[in-house]
Amino acid sequence: MSDLPADRDAYVDAFVRAARHAVVGDLADWAGTLETLEVEYEPASGARAAYATATVRFRDHRYSYRRRIWPADHPAPLKAGLYATMLTERLLTRPSSGAPDGDASVVTI
Repeated sequence: MSDLPADRDAYVDAFVRAARHAVVGDLADWAGTLETLEVEYEPASGARAAYATATVRFRDHRYSYRRRIWPADHPAPLKAGLYATMLTERLLTRPSSGAPDGDASVVTI
């Protein structure tokens, strides 16, 4: 029998380390900043699915980006790079929101 929670926890830890570095690096190229990178777990057919949520500040707005990271479909470093790339792409391709929103609201992308 597989030690699923240990496998999952090791994968999530590796993902978070790699994603934190990748997201910070990608956002720095566009004057954005990572505020938080959190992992949430939810029940899913015997194994708990894991989701990564990044909250970032970009062009005077706050954004939240959430994606499933477990069960794994790619090695953790690759998944982290894809996560950072997709986050940056979504930020760069979304229409301008107009005036800065301050710290009150977070736009989900």
